[in-house]
Amino acid sequence: MNSTFVPLHLLSNYSLLYGANHIQELVKHASSLGIKSIALTDRNNLYGLHTFLRECKNHHIQPIIGARLESHGERMICLARNPAGFAMLSHAITVIHRDPPPLPELLSLLDGNTIIIIDHTDLLRRVAHLTALRDNPPRVWGGLPGPRHAMVKVAGEAGVPLVALPEIIGLHRSDYYIHRILRAIAENTVPGRLTPEQTAPAEALFPSLPVLKNRFGLYPDALGATSLIAQQCHTTIGNDLVFPRYETPVESADLLRRLALQGAEERYGELSETVLKRMDYELEIINEKGFADYFLVVRDIVLRASRICGRGSGAASLVAYSLGITNVDPIRHNLYFERFLNRDRQDPPDIDIDFAWDERDAIIQQVMQDYGRDRCAMVCNHIHFKPRSALREVAKVHGIPEGEIARVRKLLSGLSGREGWNPFSRQFYPYKKQRVSLEAPWPEILTTADRITGFPRHLGVHVGGLVITPDPIHFHVPVETAPKGVPIITWEKDGAEEAGFVKIDLLGNRSLAVVRDAIANVKANGITFDQRTWDPLVDARTVALLASGATMGVFYVESPAMRQLQRKTQRGDFEHLVIHS
Repeated sequence: MNSTFVPLHLLSNYSLLYGANHIQELVKHASSLGIKSIALTDRNNLYGLHTFLRECKNHHIQPIIGARLESHGERMICLARNPAGFAMLSHAITVIHRDPPPLPELLSLLDGNTIIIIDHTDLLRRVAHLTALRDNPPRVWGGLPGPRHAMVKVAGEAGVPLVALPEIIGLHRSDYYIHRILRAIAENTVPGRLTPEQTAPAEALFPSLPVLKNRFGLYPDALGATSLIAQQCHTTIGNDLVFPRYETPVESADLLRRLALQGAEERYGELSETVLKRMDYELEIINEKGFADYFLVVRDIVLRASRICGRGSGAASLVAYSLGITNVDPIRHNLYFERFLNRDRQDPPDIDIDFAWDERDAIIQQVMQDYGRDRCAMVCNHIHFKPRSALREVAKVHGIPEGEIARVRKLLSGLSGREGWNPFSRQFYPYKKQRVSLEAPWPEILTTADRITGFPRHLGVHVGGLVITPDPIHFHVPVETAPKGVPIITWEKDGAEEAGFVKIDLLGNRSLAVVRDAIANVKANGITFDQRTWDPLVDARTVALLASGATMGVFYVESPAMRQLQRKTQRGDFEHLVIHS
């Protein structure tokens, strides 16, 4: 392989229902060919960015961050030269998903921090008047998929240099078949003459050295230009935490200390030396790591709810307990703060907060309104093909009627459990044919369904993850709108954390609504009590109910097994509940 060639138009299966290979396969293949740099340019997204960065690091390859921007039937490749270019690329992708403009208009959002490669002659002609085309070093290039003389002529007229730009949608001939299947699923069509043996056009596959020499032999400068572009692209992300400063006229650390001590006095009364010493220790670490604003923002959020339950390792924090973020006394139960935060931990704090299920959505909307709708978004989930859905979609594009699909799915489901084999797991077909005979094209369908199982299909909304940024969020990550109407970042929780986002999990819990309504009923019957001083841990009737297993509707201890265990042990105190659960 010519070591100077850099693939700049590479599509993975994160180009939904288009690309035919996992990112891991693409990067590994490039490494095996001796390629030292590679660009991932999925269609209108950066979904697979963090997987791409990890894989490139593992294989000692320079990653180039980019995307293929598509709008109104036209396309162009956009590569980030630096972090500012990444912010522009992220913004441009967000705009396309929100209200796609014509690509010449989109170019106004991009400056010299990005590199634009246009491989459509009509689009290049329409933007030829832009002065940006004549920047030095070149910012706009003419993309040459092959010896296409029309592009050579138009690029020359526009005064832009040429760069080799083969569109790579697969590695092997069979990958082109998978690409065709995915396009048929996307378009809900039944393509004709679709077989695994169908010959793939050479320009659709990762080019070999003979192919490159043959295709670009007349334009060696265009081939070498791929390396020149790669040398200009050096973008890293995720080095700093992304979180807003809490709006306060005093220092965040000072305000956090005052509110924490005030809350501790409400919890404990006169503060003991043990509490004060623990408080000083926690605040020292929190402030040292720059997390004071995080605690203040989370406190601001929980104050909006009728009642909350902060859980997870955050329950080990006295500061969180004093601010009302959690409700378990870490001093009383000897919980170690270091499990939540310590000087050696690089990750940001992570507190899961439960709200009454019927209040959660309204609270999220309030937070977005107060902190800025352009600065808040939910974390997404990447929804992948499961074996059953893959089987159904592949069968549909082969023209199999729903009734027949249902019959075969039922047949395969009936085989589950035999000899420890699950037909709806990876690698269905090689094992299936030993146990049941299916007529063509079912063997082919099952093999293909297995191939696309695990491919990303669309985005969903994370159950509770919210991120807040100090400036418009679309400069940090592309943002889309979920079907339920909420903005979502296009990375899952792991990717969000790798990018430096401090995720806040706001979850719904029915038990809290039950507690809220029960207290309202008690007050409606004329019974009053102070919730802050009432201690259910030492309430005899509460302990007795727990010991009897009468815990239906009580979170964590309502399962049949837990209730049976409570009845057997006849222990309802908190310490034993912890042991039992």
